[in-house]
Amino acid sequence: MVDKETTEALVEFFGGCFNEDWSLDSLDWQSAVRDFFKEAWGWSGERFARVHRGIESLLSSDYSESDLKSKVIDEFGSYYLVSADGMSFRQWLTELNKLIENLIRGGGLPPVYPPGPIDISKLDLKQITKEFYREERTTPPGPELYPSLSPELEKLRGEVNSALAKMVRLNKTRIDYFQVFQQMSKWYNEGIIDKEEFFHQLISLAQGLKWEDSRKIREGLTEEELAVFDLITKPNMKLTKKEKATVKKVAKDLLETLKNEKLVIDWRKFQATRASVRVAIKDALQRLPDKYTDDIFQKKVDVVYQHIFESYYGQGRSVYAEAGPLI
Repeated sequence: MVDKETTEALVEFFGGCFNEDWSLDSLDWQSAVRDFFKEAWGWSGERFARVHRGIESLLSSDYSESDLKSKVIDEFGSYYLVSADGMSFRQWLTELNKLIENLIRGGGLPPVYPPGPIDISKLDLKQITKEFYREERTTPPGPELYPSLSPELEKLRGEVNSALAKMVRLNKTRIDYFQVFQQMSKWYNEGIIDKEEFFHQLISLAQGLKWEDSRKIREGLTEEELAVFDLITKPNMKLTKKEKATVKKVAKDLLETLKNEKLVIDWRKFQATRASVRVAIKDALQRLPDKYTDDIFQKKVDVVYQHIFESYYGQGRSVYAEAGPLI
């Protein structure tokens, strides 16, 4: 059994990490937990340890999957649905507790995103390159025990980081870009690549982000429509030009139906309105090309529903309305 103080800590923890708008601020559930550890003023190590013990107690109990789901969502106030990452609640709580333990022991924290939106389309990469090499020519040589960044390189890394956070928040299929960024940063921090190579990799990534940022224009879709289109077609659906056009129409029609008829205020709080949204998604995706087998079809229904649940709050509120235009 979980005592009252532990229950209070769990409510505060899950409510803080995974509140209604958590996906606006975090790329994934791991980032949400790490950010909470950095920003939870007044939380002692013991209080975090209490959360760890509380989750451990839940896992050691004979709770069913349904019981765990009820605890996390209904009692502790979490808005994260684990099915989006293909896990059960027991599996997720196990992974969550491993992460919490690592953080308590001083495990690595991600870099802090710089404040404010970054317009990736307006980055002047030629000017940034010119400034970088001007700095390198005027910086005295010397051994570096720990790698440090020049002001221009730090600025570029911050701008790419911030742009990535926003772009991935609007379209989760862009997560590969973020993973590339994490890997190159890791290599630089570990001394595997030097400052100049890191700079060139950042420039290459920024060019890729510029191309990705303008892809919606080439596809003839809005940012919202592109996100649904990508969820339906990625990672490996091979479609003809005609089939792609069909999927685009499905994405457009689905969003129009949902926003006009289904995404009412607080729709996520009630089983009936959630079910209505899922049915609308299922009905719309019935018009997908024949190569979407029953198994693929069901997976696409689930992933699109999860996207809608995390991105649209009802009555016109969404991550897209709050983020504003990317360009």
